[in-house]
Amino acid sequence: MRTETFRFCGAVCVVAACVAAAACGAGSGLGAGAAACAAGCAAGAGAAGAGAAGAGAAGAGAAGAAGAGGAGAGAAGAGAAGAAAAAAAAAAPEDDPAVAAAVCVAAARLAAAEGDREQTRRRAREAIETYGDFDNALQLAPARIDVARALAAVGDGEEALEQLRFAVEECSRIGAVMLLAEAESALSELEPR
Repeated sequence: MRTETFRFCGAVCVVAACVAAAACGAGSGLGAGAAACAAGCAAGAGAAGAGAAGAGAAGAGAAGAAGAGGAGAGAAGAGAAGAAAAAAAAAAPEDDPAVAAAVCVAAARLAAAEGDREQTRRRAREAIETYGDFDNALQLAPARIDVARALAAVGDGEEALEQLRFAVEECSRIGAVMLLAEAESALSELEPR
């Protein structure tokens, strides 16, 4: 593997952890954990961008340890996570569309955690288009599930349902039973009763 790939993987891991923490903080009022994670996120992504393999995980671990301190900083956490997402996008290898699509999925989830509907929709659309360009249903289906959750979080339920229906169809077609169960579960949660 190239050095750039190692640096980028560290940054993406940090962004993914921060997106999860920001979403948790935004959805449940647990802002302190999100803020702490975001602080580690920024440090970890910066270190990963500088070439320190594994520094992202160390940054996320330090953030987790600091997660008990501070309160009410969910917005600050999401903002710092956004900075980490930007750092990951900048570190992405230009010749790897799968990496670019993964960054778009993470950015859509982060935008949803921040309540930014337009950014969520834009990044979700970019992710689906990019994954669709190389026609790999095993990568496209989980991306559809992730962006559907992000879209639903910002009130775009119809688009979320459409993405989940496509994911169910793709998973059925390729026999991805675990992904199919996840897509069907998410679909049943969103469909009107």
